[in-house]
Amino acid sequence: EKNFLLAEQKEARQRGARWANHGRLKKVKLSMKRILTVLSRREIHQQGLRAKDILAKQQQREELETQRFHLEESMKVLQHRIRQAGPRDSLASGAWKASLQKYEVDHANLLEELAPLRKDTMQMLTLDWRYSRRYSDLPGAWRWRKEWVRALQDRVWKPVRMH
Repeated sequence: EKNFLLAEQKEARQRGARWANHGRLKKVKLSMKRILTVLSRREIHQQGLRAKDILAKQQQREELETQRFHLEESMKVLQHRIRQAGPRDSLASGAWKASLQKYEVDHANLLEELAPLRKDTMQMLTLDWRYSRRYSDLPGAWRWRKEWVRALQDRVWKPVRMH
């Protein structure tokens, strides 16, 4: 609709005639602004929901990472004790070996739980694609402002001189 009206406006300018649908173009632009407002509010709401979800997953990941760290430390201590005890079989070294096996199973289970959480929260460390360069093979940052091109300007601005 907007393109159609702009084409009509351009045609009227070329003919030098007065264009009658100025109010219609304003209404189209207003409705487009309203649509963009709704879409942007919806996107903001979705971003809020995603942020809450990521925050919950991040907190869960931190708890599991802490457990994993403590398990690995305990496993290192037990491995050191078993090495220190030597090859002889004693009651203590048997208990340490059993505990170490239990810790290894728990560690494997923790790693399985952590894998999807790490993947989901990894996006906190990477940049959003919308803030990257427009074309990866060209240098320069993304320009958010419209670029002004003189050839596409409808009317040329002439300064008013007050004498």
